Amino acid sequence: MKFVFFGSKLTRTSSDHRTRILYTLLEGIADRGHQIVFVQPEGDDAVVLPFATDSRYGVWTAARESVERELADASAYVVLSGFGAGVEAVEWLFDQPVPARVFYDLDPWITLQGLDATGAAPWLRKDQIPAFDLVFSIAGGPAIQPYAERYGAQEAVTLYESIDTAIFHPRSPEDDLSCDLALVADRYAASEAVLENYLLVAARALPSHRFIVFGDGWDGIESWPGNVDLMLAGSAQLRADIYSSARIVLVPPGQHAIDYALPYEVLEPAACGAACAVIDCPGLSDVFEPGREIIVPERGADLVPFLSHIGDDHLRGLATNAEKRVLGDYVKLRQSTKFEQRVARKYYVGYHG
Repeated sequence: MKFVFFGSKLTRTSSDHRTRILYTLLEGIADRGHQIVFVQPEGDDAVVLPFATDSRYGVWTAARESVERELADASAYVVLSGFGAGVEAVEWLFDQPVPARVFYDLDPWITLQGLDATGAAPWLRKDQIPAFDLVFSIAGGPAIQPYAERYGAQEAVTLYESIDTAIFHPRSPEDDLSCDLALVADRYAASEAVLENYLLVAARALPSHRFIVFGDGWDGIESWPGNVDLMLAGSAQLRADIYSSARIVLVPPGQHAIDYALPYEVLEPAACGAACAVIDCPGLSDVFEPGREIIVPERGADLVPFLSHIGDDHLRGLATNAEKRVLGDYVKLRQSTKFEQRVARKYYVGYHG
């Protein structure tokens, strides 16, 4: 099958959640033998997906002829939230004779807020939703329900983020990375609050334990205890080594946290077999079971017993259960297969009229 995706410009910045989500999903689709065309605005800093045909546009109306050629033999097109050409371009796409039309919402709360407030998000009007054969959302629960219940979607399905287990899997611990608790995050408002209210509280209570903060922007923090080390976090491979070397990984909300979603901040360490202490957020218990798969501390003091006198066997049990959950439900192959199967149903109906 051939899929044509329409999105915003993908960048390499750590805050670009679209790049992170789409790279893994689209690579999985390509691994299954499908052809992918990714249409995005021009830009020197735009990411080129090595497994997809990269199609750039400056002015959308000038690009429609080349886009039309790509759509001529496409099985489906996928409009992504953030598509900069906007609602008029979506209207034009509806006129193209493609068997399956899909919308994938990577920004569900922004989209829904716009639909509820004014009847439109920058990339979609509410009256356009019934014209899509299928709507995916990165989040579930109240972020997916309105599409069918209020806006008339033919079918609305949650499609969570996925993890590439070729990179994120349990490894042998590295001595220089071994610690009792690791926080892997760049400095932003939510991660700074987690550092202050959780990690530093536990570090001051347990001066003989080692704590490590991996990330950028942490220089200049005042009252940094002597048992807390700062290291610059880099590649995905390094993060996997960190996760495999810490007794517990403290998971903050993401910089662009989405409720009722499954963020990579917890997927990565769980896939590496780490015991995860995850700051609670709406919908977390829908995807991981607190107390059996993850620790959900309400405050920093809640971490102290897990670090001081709850044994490694218990932590390994939590880690094993979380890893099984990821391997069973949220790996690249499973999510890309779910995408393929859902879209294929719409393709065959559309192709055969």
